[in-house]
Amino acid sequence: MSDPPRPSRLLLKLSARRAMTERVAQWWLDLRLGVRKAWHRRGAEPPAVKTAVHVVGCQRSGTEMTIYLLDRSLDVDRFNENHRAAFHFCLIRDADTVRRLITRSRAPLVVFKPICDSHRVSELLEWHRPSRAVWLYRDYRDVARSAVAKWGDTNRRHLLDLLAGGGDWGWSQWTRGGYTPELLDEVRQHIHERLSANGAAALYWYLRNRTYFSQHLEQHDDVDLYAYRDLVTNPLGEFARMCDFLGLAFSSEMAASVHARSLARGRCIELEAPIEELCESMLARLDAETQRRRTRAASAGPGGGRLVGTP
Repeated sequence: MSDPPRPSRLLLKLSARRAMTERVAQWWLDLRLGVRKAWHRRGAEPPAVKTAVHVVGCQRSGTEMTIYLLDRSLDVDRFNENHRAAFHFCLIRDADTVRRLITRSRAPLVVFKPICDSHRVSELLEWHRPSRAVWLYRDYRDVARSAVAKWGDTNRRHLLDLLAGGGDWGWSQWTRGGYTPELLDEVRQHIHERLSANGAAALYWYLRNRTYFSQHLEQHDDVDLYAYRDLVTNPLGEFARMCDFLGLAFSSEMAASVHARSLARGRCIELEAPIEELCESMLARLDAETQRRRTRAASAGPGGGRLVGTP
């Protein structure tokens, strides 16, 4: 393979340098926060009750932002999908491993990000009690744009192979999880050789969020639903609602860095009309469910969950 043109090489170097800078900055923040948490918990008895929290949904929907904001609480321990103690190739380890991590933690809330296991939320909630799940969703156009920018046409290749009855995908096998024949029938007519990368990413968004309803999570009181749009335009209100649901004291500092610059970036992508119609129906269904939960929470008043420390 020949070297890329000089301008491209420069961009690659700048991108790599920026990524390294961000990793070092995050490492430094994690180190400082870890010291503060250890100092905050020094000499204290382990909490009698620990809640496991699973942050789930479709990729590129704000789950990373959410788990880092929750982690700013001094009474939260965080396990991202790249944490080897809790995950293997981004898949959450077995129930016994998760229980051991919760037992060892000295935090009232132990937060996991099993994003690749979002189709198993009902099962994950049974691994430990009490448990909560936070499902995040984002406009399908923004997700499609972001997914294609990060992974190219991966979703297209997976969907074509899935409907063709392809073989084992190795660690990517999770992308087939939770898709019943009835669910696949809903998207089958839209998947063909001329399917665009954006169209495939939008259909993948549909499938992942469809599992929220196929798992009947709308019937769970231990699951709550949040729109990325609401989180970035009303961070104080929405993260306060989330913390109330989790029994976590909210501080405005937790949401101080939230911005809406990534909102509506995908509004100009081109999608086939039937795919757009399908995704619009799912987005409307998710919005209606979010509003139902928000109204119910408002009528119930503050949850009165235990007060735990924040920075």
